[in-house]
Amino acid sequence: MQAEFVKLFPKDKFEGHAFNIGCTLDALLVAADAHKRAGTTAAPALLEALRTTKLETHMMIGPAITFDAKGQNIKFSSAVVQNLDQRPTVVLPNVSAEKAPVFPMPGWQNRG
Repeated sequence: MQAEFVKLFPKDKFEGHAFNIGCTLDALLVAADAHKRAGTTAAPALLEALRTTKLETHMMIGPAITFDAKGQNIKFSSAVVQNLDQRPTVVLPNVSAEKAPVFPMPGWQNRG
């Protein structure tokens, strides 16, 4: 995804857009999955399909996308990001980390 983004937007940094891109893609995947399982665009069938969503393969980190009785994805995970080497870098959770977290972070004068 990053390579395609760079082709389309060579002056922008992918990291600055990644969160919005990931959540938007996941929303589209949920909608497409619900539509496929519902077999129709009729609201009652789509709503039932959304309620029973269990999307294992998605863009953002975390377990399968599912919804509770209120329609919330209560298992949504988030990443801890540090600016390392002048780019936002995922440092936690370990299963998704690009690099280990730096703690304590060196003072401004001691950073490379």
